[in-house]
Amino acid sequence: MAGLLVYDLKCENSASYPQTELGNPLCLFSENSFHGGAWRCGYKFSSIGTSSILVYLLCDMLVPLYLFLYNVVQLAGWAYVMYLAFDKNPAPALAQSPWPYVHKELRLFQNLAGMEVVHSMLKMTSTPWTTVLIQVLSRVLLVEGIVMVPAAQASPWIWGLVTAWGITEVVRYSFYALKILGKEMKLITWLRYSLFLVLYPFGVTSELAVIRPVVYGVPESWHVLPYGALGTLCLYWFVYVPFFPMLFGHMLAQRKKILGGGQKVKKE
Repeated sequence: MAGLLVYDLKCENSASYPQTELGNPLCLFSENSFHGGAWRCGYKFSSIGTSSILVYLLCDMLVPLYLFLYNVVQLAGWAYVMYLAFDKNPAPALAQSPWPYVHKELRLFQNLAGMEVVHSMLKMTSTPWTTVLIQVLSRVLLVEGIVMVPAAQASPWIWGLVTAWGITEVVRYSFYALKILGKEMKLITWLRYSLFLVLYPFGVTSELAVIRPVVYGVPESWHVLPYGALGTLCLYWFVYVPFFPMLFGHMLAQRKKILGGGQKVKKE
């Protein structure tokens, strides 16, 4: 402070120097001062410190900690779902559905993913909430449909759901947890942007196969479209299938960007 006082009294560049032209008299107060915007806000100066600390604690500490714990829980949950499916089901019975062994845990952790819509709406994550809602809702409705229709629970295609979803989510939540910590494992990053080449088509095929017994198993009064269950099934496929090339192309572009496959070699 003493140095600033000497500067104001002796330096010709100081705003307090008599010959210095000021755009506004208030420049005397703003020059060389740390005000944090206090001169432009309708609150007491003493309130800035407390609110700044609270914002820092919430946004820079509590939110990352919460998101890290959420990703760890989901990572462990999906790993446990896969463990139940493959450990409880003996090898000769792989042709049978794993639903009896995984239905509670699969339903729990898939429904828990609905929190990701809330995360997006609260700006805790950067993905648009509408995109997250569509992705989560499509899975939740399928799982809840399987719960309601016993015939669908016997479908061997549920193996495809457990395998594709399980591996994808274990890798995805591992990637996000490491990202929150500011760490990166090249293997996890490569898996995150490479496994979809196989798992995405496999998962979509399994979903389309499982949805058929679900649609035909719900009460006929639920079908408001012409041709009943057939009309509902056609609508589902009509909406679902065209989006697959778009999303797959987006993932290919992301893979090219993250893994560096699209970098051009500069000519000397």
